[in-house]
Amino acid sequence: MEAKHAEVKDNEDPTIRAIRGLAILITYQPIEKGREDKTKIPHFIMSKYYVSKTEVTYTEGKLDCIETILTKPSDKRAAAEGARRFRALGTENVHVNKHSKKRYNKLLREQNKRRKEKPLTVADIAQMTKQAEELGDE
Repeated sequence: MEAKHAEVKDNEDPTIRAIRGLAILITYQPIEKGREDKTKIPHFIMSKYYVSKTEVTYTEGKLDCIETILTKPSDKRAAAEGARRFRALGTENVHVNKHSKKRYNKLLREQNKRRKEKPLTVADIAQMTKQAEELGDE
């Protein structure tokens, strides 16, 4: 005797769709809107962390804060170990931050601007010679 069930396709059964949906959410990256036709690729991302140092100064009635990146992004355990070592060396205000590409790159650009040297101008050289003459007269 054959079962008298209506033939149900896998896509129409709500429980099967829900289970498949959960499996996809757990193991695959979300698909961008408009790219449903593309195949899904397994996506396993470990969170990255980096170590930074903050310097807070109070000048002319204003608080000024400079954050300096000390390490490249890595896993949390390595970043925590790096922070521990920097603190052991005596560095103050060391923090472990979660890697956000936009913020990390912004900090790196600011850091590179601070490191660049400004070229000497003729006015700078004239001022330096004037100061040298004044020190020589004393």
